[in-house]
Amino acid sequence: MFKTKTISRSSARDVRRDVQGLRALAVLAVLVFHIEKDWLPSGFTGVDMFLVISGFIITSMLLKQGDAVDWKLFYWARVRRIVPAYLVMLTLVTLLAAWMFLPPDFDIYQDSLGSALGFYSNFYFSDFGSYFAPASHELPLLHTWSLAIEMQFYLFFPLFFGLTPVRYRALALAFLIVVTLGYSQYQLLADQATHAYFSSIGRAGEFLIGALLAVLSLGRSWSIALATAAGGVGLVLLIAGFTVVDQGRFPGLWALLPCLGTALLIAARNGWINILLSHRAAVWVGGLSYSIYLWHWPLLAIYRYYTGAYELTWQATASIVSLTLILSVISLRWIETPARRLKLTPSGFGIAAAMVSVCALAMLASPHLGSGSQAEVPTAMARYAKPEEICHGRLVGNCVRGDKGLPPEALVIGDSHGAQLNYFFDVAGQAEGFSVKLITGSSCVPVPDFDVERIPDYAQEDCRNQIKAVQQALSDFKVIVLVGKWRWHFGSERFLGAISSFVSSSLASGKKVIVLAQIPMFDGNLLRARHFEALGLPAAVHQDPEWKNANLRIKELITKYPGAQFVDYSASAFFANAPFDHGELIYMDAHHLNEIGAKHYGRYAAPELARLLGDH
Repeated sequence: MFKTKTISRSSARDVRRDVQGLRALAVLAVLVFHIEKDWLPSGFTGVDMFLVISGFIITSMLLKQGDAVDWKLFYWARVRRIVPAYLVMLTLVTLLAAWMFLPPDFDIYQDSLGSALGFYSNFYFSDFGSYFAPASHELPLLHTWSLAIEMQFYLFFPLFFGLTPVRYRALALAFLIVVTLGYSQYQLLADQATHAYFSSIGRAGEFLIGALLAVLSLGRSWSIALATAAGGVGLVLLIAGFTVVDQGRFPGLWALLPCLGTALLIAARNGWINILLSHRAAVWVGGLSYSIYLWHWPLLAIYRYYTGAYELTWQATASIVSLTLILSVISLRWIETPARRLKLTPSGFGIAAAMVSVCALAMLASPHLGSGSQAEVPTAMARYAKPEEICHGRLVGNCVRGDKGLPPEALVIGDSHGAQLNYFFDVAGQAEGFSVKLITGSSCVPVPDFDVERIPDYAQEDCRNQIKAVQQALSDFKVIVLVGKWRWHFGSERFLGAISSFVSSSLASGKKVIVLAQIPMFDGNLLRARHFEALGLPAAVHQDPEWKNANLRIKELITKYPGAQFVDYSASAFFANAPFDHGELIYMDAHHLNEIGAKHYGRYAAPELARLLGDH
């Protein structure tokens, strides 16, 4: 079957048990952090430990071979070490995602898959961002960014190292460490934290610290006392790196904590801490560390995609950790170990090509896996209106909804919870003979003095423009309707002041003010719940009780002003079976109605709405 190369006892002894223990510590830190951030606030620095270890090991290999490096064999060894298990993971995760993910989410997954296959996913995730995309903790291939950087390092570093004169290597490495870490710190100071985190250049310094350690420690050894002291300092640095580092200000100079800590522990090979790291259990976990890293994140991400929640139950945690270990043992025993023995011969290359072909065919066929069990989500179920037709974040036409042959009777102002009512007012207005003007913004209730700085950057300019549009339109209306996701806005004292001032001034100028309650909210993604039920998977839907508290607070605020009306349909018969109405899903996500829901809602509320708007 496989052409194998006998592993000599001397080469087996070259595997440092304490470094395997360090690998175990690194992967366990990452695993704990990814399960629950509060358990180990900076456990993500385990990745930086891996990078230092990789730099040290690769450079040590190059130093041992000296001028006799066989570059073909060197790169072949890197490929067979990383790619086989990586390809199997990508293939199986792709098949599972094709079955479980909604079509738009699988499209996003496929984009990330392409970058992962090309080992440039760090660039992909650095620029990744979409309002409609799954949350980052639901992206199964997010963890491939570090493997992409590792492969990029393996591609370019040996060439640099081989071309650098021996006597200048340490100096060159030290210079590059300063430059790359300085570049990373500059990105952080320039408010480019995401780019800094995924940067190949910024992370290169971490590999290079390991490389410099290999160069400086060649042929040198420390006394037990010095090794113990260095190991103690290294451990303190690692503990600090696991607990005090702010991810938003990382890596930069903060990366020195885990990197120098790791370097000191590698250098202190005879210290008592290294003896502990050489324990059989730590070495066993270290041997599985690559597979654990490969498998733990996709399992966590897909489970979180399924539940719609970041938090894990103890049962889920135990199941995912157990499954990660099982898959890791299988991967090491039947994929990684045989692959490492493959020689660069026609038969070895043929086996590798066959494996790649099988994985490629499976990935190419994956989109068809879901075609029999899922259909494209109907457009009317996945949005609340045609975005090009509504005045949400911008003005489109006259912004009138309802019976457009009649002058608008009210100005409706709101955030996306107002935007979801475009078809609501269309249906109600056409049924009862009225129209309204509807101006909304993303995360923004565009009233004067709204705290624009609180909302996401992408929405701020549009919010300011919509505030100006509202100010220009106010004098034309005697009725004002306010709609919002009150649960979110009530966290801001400035917003409470702005909305109070607006209601007060509107009433003082003789206007009628109507405030609509927030509609019921749910935990989880309702389109996904519908999809999972179609797949035969249990998908419980629960209401988020906080919307009720928000409605009580907005009601308390509004009823302080005589003449202002608070209108609450959230407890009406229409929402009795929410998120469904007569068997149809009426929500596009956890807190927005879809087109279907907006129209049904409009038909339900039309008579009372007409009375409210006309009674002034």
